[in-house]
Amino acid sequence: MKGSGWVLDKTDGLLIRINRYRPLRGSGYINIPKRISLTKSIINVNNAGDFCFKYSILSKFVRTHPGRVSSYSNMLNHYDFSCINCPTPLKDIYVFEKVNNISINVFGLESRLSMRKIMFILSKLSIVS
Repeated sequence: MKGSGWVLDKTDGLLIRINRYRPLRGSGYINIPKRISLTKSIINVNNAGDFCFKYSILSKFVRTHPGRVSSYSNMLNHYDFSCINCPTPLKDIYVFEKVNNISINVFGLESRLSMRKIMFILSKLSIVS
């Protein structure tokens, strides 16, 4: 209104919304929907900590019982995980890729109700440095 000659007389109300920004990150163990787990296309390591990223990366090398933490004891030093936080935010994955000279694809799973039926949507997430 500067330069217009108009003057603000009063304000009837003001609404301010403040939200905490929580960037997308990994978490502890979660159950995968049964319809997806039956396809045997995902390895879901049953762990009590926040090390899902570590186990998901190492699962490539485990042939027997990949869903058990005990199957990973010989492989924990295969990569340098000291450059990331646990649970692992997406921004740390870029650093992990550079430190270990590997490439990682991250996918997100979303469920939606469509025509009274639950649909699962898998989408590739972008990792930006």
